[in-house]
Amino acid sequence: MYEPVSCVPTGVHIGRARFLSSPSPIVKHWRCDLTALSHVYNLYFVACNEEIYVYSPLFPSQNLGDPVKTIKVPKTGLPTPPGIDTEHAHSITRICVDYLGNTEVLLVTCDDGDVVVWRVGEINRAITSLEDSPGRDDENDMEQHILPLQHINVGSSAWGLAVHRNARLIAISANTHLVTVVAYGLSQPEGGQNEFAFPRDQNQTITLRSQTNIPAVSFDNTGGDPTGRWLASSSIDGLTHLWDLSRPYQPARVIAVRHCVSVSNAPDLRVLLGYTIEGPIIPKSCRCSNRNQVPHAAWAAMFIDPRACHHVDSLAEVCGFEVDAQASVSFRNSQFWDITDDTNRFGSGRKETTPAWSFGPSWATWATEETPLVSAVPTAENPDDNQSASSEGSGQMSIDFPSDDEAMHTLASAMVEAVDQLVAQQEQFVANEEEPEADLFATPHSSTEDQITLPPPSPSTGLAASHEASQSGEEDDVSTSEDEVGDISSNQAKKPYCAFATSNHHKEHSAELPTHQHRPIIIVTKEEIYLFQRPLDPMTSSSFPILTMQNPLYPPHSYHHTIADPVTIYHRQCFTAQIPELGVFMIGSPAGRVGIFRLTRSRYQTEHSNKIVGFRLDHLLPSSKDEVKYGLLDQLGKQLVGVAVGPVQGMFDAEEAGEEGRNVGTRRWRMMMYYHDHTVLTYELGKYGGADDVRVDELMV
Repeated sequence: MYEPVSCVPTGVHIGRARFLSSPSPIVKHWRCDLTALSHVYNLYFVACNEEIYVYSPLFPSQNLGDPVKTIKVPKTGLPTPPGIDTEHAHSITRICVDYLGNTEVLLVTCDDGDVVVWRVGEINRAITSLEDSPGRDDENDMEQHILPLQHINVGSSAWGLAVHRNARLIAISANTHLVTVVAYGLSQPEGGQNEFAFPRDQNQTITLRSQTNIPAVSFDNTGGDPTGRWLASSSIDGLTHLWDLSRPYQPARVIAVRHCVSVSNAPDLRVLLGYTIEGPIIPKSCRCSNRNQVPHAAWAAMFIDPRACHHVDSLAEVCGFEVDAQASVSFRNSQFWDITDDTNRFGSGRKETTPAWSFGPSWATWATEETPLVSAVPTAENPDDNQSASSEGSGQMSIDFPSDDEAMHTLASAMVEAVDQLVAQQEQFVANEEEPEADLFATPHSSTEDQITLPPPSPSTGLAASHEASQSGEEDDVSTSEDEVGDISSNQAKKPYCAFATSNHHKEHSAELPTHQHRPIIIVTKEEIYLFQRPLDPMTSSSFPILTMQNPLYPPHSYHHTIADPVTIYHRQCFTAQIPELGVFMIGSPAGRVGIFRLTRSRYQTEHSNKIVGFRLDHLLPSSKDEVKYGLLDQLGKQLVGVAVGPVQGMFDAEEAGEEGRNVGTRRWRMMMYYHDHTVLTYELGKYGGADDVRVDELMV
């Protein structure tokens, strides 16, 4: 029988009360995850501009107190193109904590392309040394004791980070449209390492080429891929690339998945440029009401270990709602299983929809506090050609996004560019890029003549100018075609779309892939979640269902799709985390919410006699009453900037060994949500919330 994981609130630390005697540090807007928790030590890392504040949370409330250490991120000083922050070019864009071999490491990416890796153990020893010498306050000496394990520059603003523990690999994505894979030499390479296209007896670097900015990358650390052969990258154009590092010259598979008003179900099956394309024809252009906010961007991909899923006996328990015998027939025969459940959407005491957002004085004030959210950024192909971006796209990833129509057609040009560069035929393909034959994933008669261009807000007024323009009906330089404007409707239902492009090499050799490497994968876009059962198997694309959940954090009826709406501006599901031990994953949005999802697995058999892996939304945090109580809806500057998870104190992994701590399987985990105004909400998670479950808040004084 299905049981949701327990989730107990443990503490709230209001931001304005945390820095009474000193100015609060700067936390940047429009970044990826800026917080991380150690699994070995009681250390919590928060990225503040160009520094990392290290805290030691207090049990059980997890309040932070004063930082125990401040780490300045060193600079390589290499010249790189401007990123999204001209005032602080070295500002941090993402941090994460993971295992590299048996050593826990802290990884940091910066807007100037710098990437730094530290051993967490060395940071802890430096903190301990400082605590043992209370009269000593030589920060420079302490910095010398925290030497980076790796310090490189990847050529442009860096965003995505992933580590493969067993294979000792680090992947970094940047606005160069490249993924850099650093492979550390192995003294005793395992037998499976011959799957790589390069020797593992010394340090090597692999470069994977894409077409657009890549906000996230991920390895399969579930145990199904011990050699680190497979890497997933998520593109801002809505594509998910699955890379085979034994053949890194082109993606093994590319998945284009979305919910769009303009979807056509006309079938499309072609063989083009060394790929087999399968699926419906891609829409010519997006007509969704929020199309100027890059609604179909892919923000993350997560490999799933089926062993972590909660076993249930019925399909209804897998999907989270009752499917009677009659309705289940059509449900199971469709490619998409929409498991969105509005009736149980709001967990953890949430029974109503979002309270109305209001535009108070802080809206105009906050919009001018920092560098404008939209800036002109040179493209990789032509550094002298500055192009505008959408307010969300540019803010997050300096997206080269000159028009809405181009964004919709990037699905076609992305694969063209990838194949062009990877097989050394770029000049030939670029010369013929207008020919239909050169457009992978494109409709036969697509055109880029009619474009919708969203101009950046004025630097002096920021987003407030866009808000005023939208209210007054002014269009400024926004050009739209009449037929497209007439078709925009917030009431039109979005329809699911999925197309696969499989390289001929992978298609021919997919039968050689070990069964244990056919792991499920979750693809997270701006507004949806998709679960693919066997994404690496080209023979099962149409026979296995794709589970999808639409708008799990913000139902469409709770806000309006307008440029002025704060949810629309901030919302993108760019925060992700997993706790395989509990069988859960988290997805969060800078708009302020986090969903906790439970992985499920049933004995329901498909025609191929495979079990179905699914997921359910157990909790939506914070509760609506907490949003109001703590002012999270009153001030637009209070975006969420990080979601971190780790074991609670006393249940850490073994030091420098990466082994699981005591009480494995029953140990509890903490989740910390950090807001832009330095407010911190903390929760404690466990496997089940039964009657015998000890609530930490009952122990609090």
